[in-house]
Amino acid sequence: MSNAARFVRSFATTTRSLLVGPTVLLTTLSLSGGCAVGEGGVDPDAFEAGHHGCAPNCPPMATHGHRDTDQPPHDTSGDDGTTGSPPMTSTGGSASDGAESSGDTDDTEPPMADTMCGDWVCQGFEDIDTCPFDCVPYTVAPMGQGVGKICERDFTGFTPITEIGTGLYLGQAQGGLYPGGSNERPAAHTNAGIATAQTVGQGGGDVCLISIGMSNTYQKWQMFMTQGIAGVANLNPALRVANGAVGSNPVDTTADPNNGVWNSIDNQIAGSGCTPDEVQVVWMLHAERGPTQSFIVEADRYYDDLRATAINLADHFPNLQMIYLSSRSYAGYSDRDNNPEPYAHQGAFVVKWLIEAQIDGSDPAIALGSGFPWMAWGPYLWSDGQGADRAEGGVPGRLIPDDGMEYLCDDFAADGIHPGMGMRTKVTAQLVDFFTSDPTATPWFLQ
Repeated sequence: MSNAARFVRSFATTTRSLLVGPTVLLTTLSLSGGCAVGEGGVDPDAFEAGHHGCAPNCPPMATHGHRDTDQPPHDTSGDDGTTGSPPMTSTGGSASDGAESSGDTDDTEPPMADTMCGDWVCQGFEDIDTCPFDCVPYTVAPMGQGVGKICERDFTGFTPITEIGTGLYLGQAQGGLYPGGSNERPAAHTNAGIATAQTVGQGGGDVCLISIGMSNTYQKWQMFMTQGIAGVANLNPALRVANGAVGSNPVDTTADPNNGVWNSIDNQIAGSGCTPDEVQVVWMLHAERGPTQSFIVEADRYYDDLRATAINLADHFPNLQMIYLSSRSYAGYSDRDNNPEPYAHQGAFVVKWLIEAQIDGSDPAIALGSGFPWMAWGPYLWSDGQGADRAEGGVPGRLIPDDGMEYLCDDFAADGIHPGMGMRTKVTAQLVDFFTSDPTATPWFLQ
């Protein structure tokens, strides 16, 4: 059965296509949470105003992610499990979270490509109050032709999964990090995690904690390894921290047990004195390569690859006990079509579903009773840019966690995709806080 069965839909509708052509020139550089669709496609005025409903003149049918057949396909060879460029601007754009590729900063205007909207469009029977239309129009510059970081893309209007609760994103997916729209890990699952944590390192020898992911993960984890843990006074002396994230290897590569990325992972962790047999805990932050289709289609693809990667981790590291997962941080500043908004935001739902499948026992392959590693959320990293006021230090990009988190344009490298020092510092702080406070981590992370 397709993983789309996990999605709750408010409307029983047929497949809809979005005839918003690639020639629509957007006149705004803001990433609003919603937009109106009129006869000519995206209504820039409604988009600029942050319209979160449906325009009364929505066309009877529209399409999501329609590509002009004259446009070449996106290059999928980019670094980080993403590839080149996405979300909105007037000159072409994209968005992704943090990683470092060769940033093209040519001042010339990139060619127009796609204009993408959300997964739902208004139908005749839907009105402005009931249509779950959440739209992020953007233009995409083919890889290598973008302008790089676009600082005006500092807010999307998307609601963090932690603040959706029992509500439905796009009328299809319940919020919350855990089942029932809750951000609290179920007590029984926490107890299982604590019991597992107490077995970590009990066989003697070193305990290896490694990262798994693409270049964004590598760069963020590298600062955690070199600076983050240095400030932990009571760190477990038997703990070794190694970087198993490999640039240019998104989740579709680790989903293949025969891919050469597994040799690269082994070679990298060996540099920190870890062998596959010593790896007992993993933090995984991954991404799909160059998504362009609807929420349901791309979430289904990402779920399959993330699930396969988790299974491969258990097979490759025979003593693996625990897997912590995080979704991506803000991806609104770049015009590369790697893994942009809204996909960085939407990835949290996939992480939630994978963990939920273990909690409710619906997937025997990853069930706790089968001996599979215990899985749970690590830190939730996504925050909506600079927040609704689009000003540093004002309204934060998220209210839950209540940490005032904002991601600024200067937090990113020149390509807007990879993390600059600001982003690495902010993620490192969240990782340190998690591992030094979560009851499933402290038994093995601290003395």
